[in-house]
Amino acid sequence: MDSLWKVGPKKPLGYLPLSTIKGYCGESLSRVMLVLVGRGLDVRVFDPATCAVGSGALYVSDREALQRLLDEHLATLLLAAWPPWASEFVQRVAAEWIGGSQQPALYTLIARAFGRCPESYEFEAPTAY
Repeated sequence: MDSLWKVGPKKPLGYLPLSTIKGYCGESLSRVMLVLVGRGLDVRVFDPATCAVGSGALYVSDREALQRLLDEHLATLLLAAWPPWASEFVQRVAAEWIGGSQQPALYTLIARAFGRCPESYEFEAPTAY
């Protein structure tokens, strides 16, 4: 649940699959959402049809912190043809997986939104076996 609970200025975006929240964590989706909304966070549920996560997912963002990050990296977003607005960015992240070898600058920005600094191996092209 840390991916959700730690969302804030240093980690503007987090998510968990709905199946993880309900099954593994044993939490009620409505209770989790209520707590997060109570902290002033933006909470969005994506179903499997609109999300790259098989069971659907709950995405949580600190909208102001995320927008600041996106504003700082506007050129990266424009070059990748990605939306520069927090709400639309979250929707695109939920719908599409981006690999480090495909678009390294965008991948790095997404990783930073999730409060991570990507490792060098994440930018290597997948190896065929």
